[in-house]
Amino acid sequence: MHGIANLSFGFKQCIRLLSVSFFLMFWTMSALAAGACSPDIGKATLNEYNYQLNFSEVKRLNIATPLTGWKVRVYSGVGTYLQQNFPTTEQCDEYYVFSFSTSPKDADIVLLDANDDVVDILRARQSFPVSGYYSPYPTCSFISPPTDLLINPAQKGVDRSPDGVGPWRNTPGTGSNSFQTRCGGNTPGGATTDLRVTKTASSGSILLGANVTFTVTVTNLGPNIASTLIISDSLPAGLSYVSHTVTSGTYSAASGLWTLGTLAVNGSQTLSIIANGASAGTWTNIATVSADNPDSNTANNTASAAVTVASSAPGSFNAFETSTAANVTTGVIKTKIAGSAFNLDVVAISGGVQASTFSNTVKVELLGNTTTGIGLDGNNCPVSSTVLQTISSAISGGRSTVSFAAVSNAWKDVRVRISYPTVSPTVLSCSTDNFAIRPASLGSVSISDADSVTAGTARSLNNTAVSGGNVHKAGRPFRMDTTAINASGITTTNYSGSPGAMLTVCLLPGTPTTCTLGTLAPGSWAAASGVVTSTTASYSEAGAFTMKLVDTSFADVDVADSSTTERYIESAAINVGRFVPDYFSVITNNTPAFKTFNDATCPSRSFTYIGQSFGYTTAPQALITARNFAGATTQNYSGALWRPTPAFAYSSVSGTLDVSLVTVPTVTPNNNGTGSENVAITDLLAYVRNLTTPQSPFNASISLNMSVSDTSEAGVAGNGTISTTTPAIFNGTGSGIAFDSGNEFRYGRFRLGNAFGSELLDLPIPAEAQYWNGTVFVTNSADNCTMITATNVTMGNYLANLSACKTAISISGRLSSGKSNLKLFKPGAGNNGSVDVTVNLGAAATGQTCVAPLPAAQQAATAANQLYLQGKWTGTSYNQNPRVRATFGVYKNANELIYMRELY
Repeated sequence: MHGIANLSFGFKQCIRLLSVSFFLMFWTMSALAAGACSPDIGKATLNEYNYQLNFSEVKRLNIATPLTGWKVRVYSGVGTYLQQNFPTTEQCDEYYVFSFSTSPKDADIVLLDANDDVVDILRARQSFPVSGYYSPYPTCSFISPPTDLLINPAQKGVDRSPDGVGPWRNTPGTGSNSFQTRCGGNTPGGATTDLRVTKTASSGSILLGANVTFTVTVTNLGPNIASTLIISDSLPAGLSYVSHTVTSGTYSAASGLWTLGTLAVNGSQTLSIIANGASAGTWTNIATVSADNPDSNTANNTASAAVTVASSAPGSFNAFETSTAANVTTGVIKTKIAGSAFNLDVVAISGGVQASTFSNTVKVELLGNTTTGIGLDGNNCPVSSTVLQTISSAISGGRSTVSFAAVSNAWKDVRVRISYPTVSPTVLSCSTDNFAIRPASLGSVSISDADSVTAGTARSLNNTAVSGGNVHKAGRPFRMDTTAINASGITTTNYSGSPGAMLTVCLLPGTPTTCTLGTLAPGSWAAASGVVTSTTASYSEAGAFTMKLVDTSFADVDVADSSTTERYIESAAINVGRFVPDYFSVITNNTPAFKTFNDATCPSRSFTYIGQSFGYTTAPQALITARNFAGATTQNYSGALWRPTPAFAYSSVSGTLDVSLVTVPTVTPNNNGTGSENVAITDLLAYVRNLTTPQSPFNASISLNMSVSDTSEAGVAGNGTISTTTPAIFNGTGSGIAFDSGNEFRYGRFRLGNAFGSELLDLPIPAEAQYWNGTVFVTNSADNCTMITATNVTMGNYLANLSACKTAISISGRLSSGKSNLKLFKPGAGNNGSVDVTVNLGAAATGQTCVAPLPAAQQAATAANQLYLQGKWTGTSYNQNPRVRATFGVYKNANELIYMRELY
């Protein structure tokens, strides 16, 4: 059986409710079978069920889904329900409200499609357990799983939260304060939201007749669901409507209204409008959002985007310094500093002149390369580059200033590219001038080595003290490091330059000597992420100095238009040192000569005795030069820095030299990195005399090696010693240092013979110099230089009637052909007897002597100091003075004849 009643049906457009009349079918039969799961689940949902005001609300989630033939049933028992059908005329509405004559508090509310398949279901009960009215209960994958909802009879009804998609709840509030409204979201009237609208344009500038796309996005930032959203977006006069798309809701180009209904917390929806540039000018499109809810932040309810419509495009563009004169189309761009913002002017050009009628937005880009020499295309742009920065900038009257943000890195070759329109450009030009963006400075400069001759990082070279500390040898490689940084102190990783060294102050040596700056060769630099390193740097001089690293070539693209101050990259000044010579060169500086017989007053000398000391007529002198590794003189090695220590060595081809009377040479500076090493003119040498075996004559060949070294720095690890690479060798022409009057050496002795004669006559004593000829001792007839004085002769052991000073020694001058004129004065009658005569050839004398003419008393004998003439007379060594006996008043032969004179 069934009944008929008059009911009303309503639907919402914005917040309007329309009532219509139709028949209600009241079913009590249970023969109607339950439907299957609808394929349209999720395209519409039951949203509200009000059992006080007797209506049920359906929310359409997909407006493209046709609802013809759909229906809502309210089951109050098994097989017993009220049903209302959707209108047969399609509506694009978000909410559908169905009024019933009664809405039981215990009910199954079911949304069915045209095939009676279940789209959504709700079971509301005043108490549990629940017995199903719509049976069997569907097990479909609903948008929000159906729940057996225990209702609060005091409330008006139940609803979903969030609106249309959330779980069911007892509607908050009662009476007029209920959140539940017909044709509206399930949001309390006092629940605030924060709606934000944004708008962008696909291009800031277009040509007349071109299209631009505006994108409007509305977002609910919460904290509550927003209801009944309306976005107003009407195109300005200079733009004409082409088409639109929405992600939800409807948009009317005629009214400019986009209606959305509700918007969940954190939900967003988008409207895209394509417009055509109908009139030249700059046009602004504005969008504003509103809703039923109070908005906690109205500042973000409006958004706008502007587009400039140009009547025609210029022929080209250019960029140059802002100081460039007005109404010109070419100019230069000077070197810029990484990390610092800068401005340039962009000019539009038509027919070779400034296009003063052009006012539009262009895209301006910086194109960078880390190397120079990149080819250019037909637009004067590099064929390969990196886009460093992109700016949309409005040009007014054909020329405007563009502000560029700081470019953090360094670039050797940069051009400005200007494009119009900003999207799908038809005009594209690069600046006629290129420029560099250089580092602001070179920082973290370090100078170091491994040791005094090797580059490394073990030791810092910042020593400015005169002594002590680390030193490095001039001309030897050391290490330099520096980091290129921008104006903010950040490393410019693109930098791979080759800075040079600018030496500003010479620190060592100080006064009174002159300090000369040398040459610092940086060597080869290796770059890694903005840090450059050289392990082949060298400095040519000695001492210490102040320097800066300066890169003069990084910005060479700007040589023609930028000053050195603008182009050069410099470091702060640092102290570097201390440098010392790499080595000494010592060379002969004169031709020395030995003094034959060590007696320049003897004109006929031709030899020297073995054991006899001899010196120089001209003493050796060597020239010392402190040099760097390349061999150049280190002039600063002077003053307090001059510290060479002399060394020398004599050598002889024959014999053994005695150098005990040789002193260490002196070193004299010239205060220009050079000096002299000087042998003392008073130095004496001698050949060692063998006291047991006579030596055969030989020609002397004596050479002298002279060198210097500086060991004053060796106390610091890694410093080492400054040495002479090749000593000065004094060797004549290869046969040794010359002698001024003969280089023969002879083994000699001074021989005396016994004498006897009349006491009435002077008594000659045989005396001569002899030398060993290799076989025997023979008279040294070449000796015209030996001199024995009377006091060198000791007289003693007087016998018979001869007493002291009854006779006296007479000797004068040098030997003559090896012979001496030694004699005793006649003692006179009655003074017969003998005396022992000894020549004191040693270094010290003993005994007494009487020197002619006859003295009144004896005197102390003196030493001849001619040990080289001592002989082997009674012992085994040639270290004895000659001694003989002189006898007065004895016969020569057995006939005892003392004196004979022939008379005629």
